[in-house]
Amino acid sequence: PLGIGAGLSVALVLILVVRAENYDGVRATELRGIGGFDPDDAMLLIPIAMLVGWGTELILAAAICAPLFSLFFYLKFRKYLF
Repeated sequence: PLGIGAGLSVALVLILVVRAENYDGVRATELRGIGGFDPDDAMLLIPIAMLVGWGTELILAAAICAPLFSLFFYLKFRKYLF
């Protein structure tokens, strides 16, 4: 159930990104990084977390963070939905 909730949240973010970019062009939803670290750089941590045995913690983090991030994306880009 945790993985399904996280997956549905990621799918919602993808739908929002596609709609926004179709409406306002490529990179319309790009998030700026902080200190040279881009948000998508966090993907590099996933295989490391799995190698050190943090799979359960990773699923828990995804189940909490993905819905919060999809809510953030919805609030930020809801103008593209209507």
